[in-house]
Amino acid sequence: MMWGLAVLVLIAHLGIAAYEVPRMLRKGQRGELIAFSVILGMALVLSLLLSLGIKVPSPTEPIEALFGPLGKALIGGGGK
Repeated sequence: MMWGLAVLVLIAHLGIAAYEVPRMLRKGQRGELIAFSVILGMALVLSLLLSLGIKVPSPTEPIEALFGPLGKALIGGGGK
């Protein structure tokens, strides 16, 4: 059952790409095409992992580790 869902996810992503990519190429939107391809590729990988039942770590911890000190410096760094 999981492989069937993975195939459906792949077909859906291929359908989205088949619809969007030719339009971007016709309009000469090279930068948008690169950004679209990167985002769609990341979404495909994440979707396939989830459809196959593989646990994917939450992005919350790395985001908090990255922006936590910045937030503390901006908000709590008044020094008064």
